[in-house]
Amino acid sequence: MEDKYSTNDAVTHVLRHSEKLGLKDEGVKALREVQEFYNKYSHITPLTISTLMSFSKRGDLYVGVAFDDGKIDGYRKEVSTRVGLAKVFPNFVEGVIANLAKW
Repeated sequence: MEDKYSTNDAVTHVLRHSEKLGLKDEGVKALREVQEFYNKYSHITPLTISTLMSFSKRGDLYVGVAFDDGKIDGYRKEVSTRVGLAKVFPNFVEGVIANLAKW
C-alpha cells in the first residue's frame, strides 16, 4: 500500500474480507455491531449531544470526562459491550497470526 494505508478503513476491510482472513462468524458479528454503534459518535447526533449534557443535573454541561449518575444504565451497556468485544478479540489475534504466517 506504499505507506498510504489509512487505518480509518481497517475495520471495514476486515469485515469485507473476514472469510478470506479466516475469522469466526461470532467475532465478525460482534465487530460489525460495535462498528455500527460507535459510528454514531463520529457525527453530530442526539447521542453525541447527550454526552455533553447532564442527565442528573438539569442545565449542566460537560466538557471532557465526567461522571453523571443519570447515565448509569448507559455506562452499564457500554461496559457490557466492551467486555463482549474483548471476548471475541482472541479470534482477531488468531486471524492476524495466521495471515502473517502466510507472508
